[in-house]
Amino acid sequence: MPLNLSLNVVIPAAGFVQNALAGTPAEFLSRASILSVYANADQVGDTLSLTLNQGGDTQQPIPAGYNIPVAEGAGQGPVVPDDVVLNQYGVPASSRLSLGIVGTAADVVRVKIFVSP
Repeated sequence: MPLNLSLNVVIPAAGFVQNALAGTPAEFLSRASILSVYANADQVGDTLSLTLNQGGDTQQPIPAGYNIPVAEGAGQGPVVPDDVVLNQYGVPASSRLSLGIVGTAADVVRVKIFVSP
């Protein structure tokens, strides 16, 4: 069953969110899936990372320090397909996803997650 998830992640000034997916249906994927991530922010300099843990294996589909695209207008987006961060990445069954976000100033980062079987 497909999953479409939209998040507005509040980042404190010079702060971070360790896992923006914590407690969401996208944190733990029991079935093998295809994952796409779209994101944008109002401020320049925010970064994100995506870590995938499956059993004893760890993958980093989005490496730490990936610059989040800046929105065309405050509070808008992300725009699909323009603000693509990860497109159609194969995720193995029984995986845990962790989306870390680091901000340089107080900001809201908007994320859309699409998971399909």
